[in-house]
Amino acid sequence: MIVFPIFYKVNPSLVRNQRGSFGEAFLEHEARFGKDDFKVHKWREVLTNIANLKAWLSPDWSYESEVIEKICEEIWKRIERSLTTVMEEGHLIGITSKLNQISSLLIPSSESHDDVIFIGIHGMGGIGKTTIATVLYEQIRDEFEAHCFLSNIRDTFETHNLPYLQSKLLTRMFSKKTMTYVMLKKVLL
Repeated sequence: MIVFPIFYKVNPSLVRNQRGSFGEAFLEHEARFGKDDFKVHKWREVLTNIANLKAWLSPDWSYESEVIEKICEEIWKRIERSLTTVMEEGHLIGITSKLNQISSLLIPSSESHDDVIFIGIHGMGGIGKTTIATVLYEQIRDEFEAHCFLSNIRDTFETHNLPYLQSKLLTRMFSKKTMTYVMLKKVLL
């Protein structure tokens, strides 16, 4: 379980030390349940631990909407990985050596200043190209500002067309606000 504490208009030290309104609430709970009640002690311990975690603090917020967006992005990064259908590396026999081979090709040379990577893997059907590519993508995608994984390019191209593939690539890679910039940039070039 991952906990993301958000202290909205409250100082974490008040939570950590149960002072102010938190202290008053605990005094009421102790009066109601008894000073040695297990639940009250557990609540105190949990609040202290939460207040000691790295958290978002409301006094640092200039615009709450920006902070909400940052929080959503951070949570999405964490849960998005769990939505994939690829099994963990340890469950796929022989994939580690193949991933290491491909990863060694991705190390940029000192002369290279490109920050765009296109990877194509070809070979006969059924040998695990898509599986290896998907696992590699999952490992490195967070290093990029925009990213997209397209599989079965040939089949998609044959059943649809190139503009369809380009559209799919762009809509998966960029949000709506950056899409306008990319399209304008392309037109200007």
